[in-house]
Amino acid sequence: MVNPPYFALFVLGGVFSMMGFFVCHEQFYLLGSGRRGLEGLDDLIGFLASGGFWLGCGAVSWHSFFKLLGKLFKKIL
Repeated sequence: MVNPPYFALFVLGGVFSMMGFFVCHEQFYLLGSGRRGLEGLDDLIGFLASGGFWLGCGAVSWHSFFKLLGKLFKKIL
């Protein structure tokens, strides 16, 4: 079985997590701006979706980071 490219997953997960962070904060600003009706609902859905994207990509990045550390410690020890 081939090992996944953990370094590429770490870098891409980090980049997309950073992108999700900025989008999430912009959606939070829109959510707090007091828009009502469908625009407010759209802001809420966008905030929840971007927050999930941010956390999901961050989890992939952290998982890949710890897998890389595990490989490094196996080589050293």
